[in-house]
Amino acid sequence: MNFIIYISPAKKMKDYDYYPYDNHLFFYSEKLSLEKYLLSLNPSELKIIYKASDKIVNDNYQLLHQSANILSPAIFAYDGIQFQNLSPNTLSQDELNYLQKHLFIISGYYGLLKPLDGVSPYRLEMQSKIDYLTYKNLYDFWGDKLFNLLKSESNIFINLASDEYNKVIALHQSSDVKIINIRFYQRKNDKLVMQSTEVKASRGDFLRFLAENEIENIEDMKKYCRRNYQYSKELSNPNNIIFIK
Repeated sequence: MNFIIYISPAKKMKDYDYYPYDNHLFFYSEKLSLEKYLLSLNPSELKIIYKASDKIVNDNYQLLHQSANILSPAIFAYDGIQFQNLSPNTLSQDELNYLQKHLFIISGYYGLLKPLDGVSPYRLEMQSKIDYLTYKNLYDFWGDKLFNLLKSESNIFINLASDEYNKVIALHQSSDVKIINIRFYQRKNDKLVMQSTEVKASRGDFLRFLAENEIENIEDMKKYCRRNYQYSKELSNPNNIIFIK
C-alpha cells in the first residue's frame, strides 16, 4: 500500500555533519522569500513573531545574518523529544531508506522536507503571525502547496503531526485523500488523556517501529505495542488509529 507519513519539526536544532545531506528543497523559492522577509526585521519585530526570550531572538537574529550556515540532514538536525525517541543516528541504512521513502517533515520555514534534505538552524513555527505582502500568517503563506505536493505522492496520509502542523494539511483535505490520525492516550482516573511530552516521545518511537519493521500496510501499524501501549479496536475507526497506555 502506498502511503506517506508526515510529522512536525522541533524547535530545538543542532548541527550534524556525520551524514551527507541532499541538496534539494521542494520549496526553495518560498524559503528564500521568507528568509528575505525575516532579514528585513529587527530583533524587536522578530520577537513578536518568535514569541521567545530575548536570548532566543538574538541568537536566531544572528543565525539569519550569517553568510554561510552549516547544512545538516533534516532528520538529524531536529533535536526535540520526538526525534530523540526516533534516534535516527542509530537507524540502519535500510531503516533510513524506509523513512526517506515514506516520511515528510512539515516546516513553517521550508514547507515540506524529506528526511535527508539539508537544513540550517532556524526558528519559525507554523502558527507564527507574519505581515508579509498579502499574508497574515504561515497558513495563508503556504496555502494548499503542501497538501498538493503530498497528494502527488499518495492519496493516503498518515498523520503523526501536532494539530498546529496538521492544520496546514487538513485545511485543504479533499474527498479523494484519506488522512489517518495516529493517537496516543493514557488512562488516568478512568479518563483518557493526551500528555504532550508522552505523545511526542510515542510518535518518535512509533516512527522507529515502522522503519524497523518496514511497515507497508495500515493493518500492520496496529501491531505497535511498545512503551506499554496497545491498539484499541473499540475506539479506533477508519480515520483514527488509537493506542492506549
